[in-house]
Amino acid sequence: MGRSVFIILLLPMLSGCLWSEYLFVETSFRPEEFVNYALQSNGGRVRVSEDNPEHPASTLINGIKDSNLWDQGEGWELPYSISLILWQDNMRRVIDMPAVESLGWVIIDLPEPKLINRIVIYTINSKEYPAARYGVKNLVIQYKPYNPRISNPGWFAIERIDRIRGQPINGVRDNKSGVIDVRFKPVYTQSIMISIQDTNDMKRVRTFYLEGKIRLLEIEVYGRERRSKGEEELF
Repeated sequence: MGRSVFIILLLPMLSGCLWSEYLFVETSFRPEEFVNYALQSNGGRVRVSEDNPEHPASTLINGIKDSNLWDQGEGWELPYSISLILWQDNMRRVIDMPAVESLGWVIIDLPEPKLINRIVIYTINSKEYPAARYGVKNLVIQYKPYNPRISNPGWFAIERIDRIRGQPINGVRDNKSGVIDVRFKPVYTQSIMISIQDTNDMKRVRTFYLEGKIRLLEIEVYGRERRSKGEEELF
């Protein structure tokens, strides 16, 4: 009782690789039971569009998710300013939007290729900084399919399997929560990119410009690999 139930489907081969993907649906998910590939202690690395010495990107993969530590420097923060016309144009073509046209981006590099199907993103959410007012609102998730025969395969959009009506297949829209849990068809990859398109604190300044701040606390990346019993007991 209480254990996850898995439905396993054999999916087609991807990019000629000689391996099979498994799509599984969980009735429950406890992150402490699974290996978080993004963690720095597990070999994960992080890159961002622009770092901030007061809120460095390195905090996105240190395992700390407490928004109450924000004023002590926890989490990554990026102020932005963008033309209203450019932002509106970007929002009309969200499916294949290049990272350079987003408000900011985060890339998680794994130590080795992994089969993943879940990303959990923590945006700021506390009594002082509620997510509905200060958190990330819209984002797109992409990945680079791993193929040792192709040096730069480009970025591809995920395909969500938990999407509800009104939500994009490749990301999240109108988020008001501190935890953004995204499940998608399994992909074999070593690099994942999260492109931020909108934040809940975005406001118009002057006539044709928008300003705000991207505030993220932690990013977790999961597949089917479970933690050992001894590791679970540390939580």
